[in-house]
Amino acid sequence: MLGRRLLVDLTPLRESRDFRYLWLSQLATMAGRQIVVVAVPYQVYLLTHSSLLVGLIGLFQAV
Repeated sequence: MLGRRLLVDLTPLRESRDFRYLWLSQLATMAGRQIVVVAVPYQVYLLTHSSLLVGLIGLFQAV
């Protein structure tokens, strides 16, 4: 009984094409944002070799 309450209902993903497109587009957007969170500080460090600037980038990304 407890196990059934913890499972996620995936019926909308199977039955609704539009909802599936929305879900997949949000997944792609979130993956892209995570790539940017890693890539921008990495590129700043490669260009400047400044840990301070990398820290500032992280601070400004958090806001």
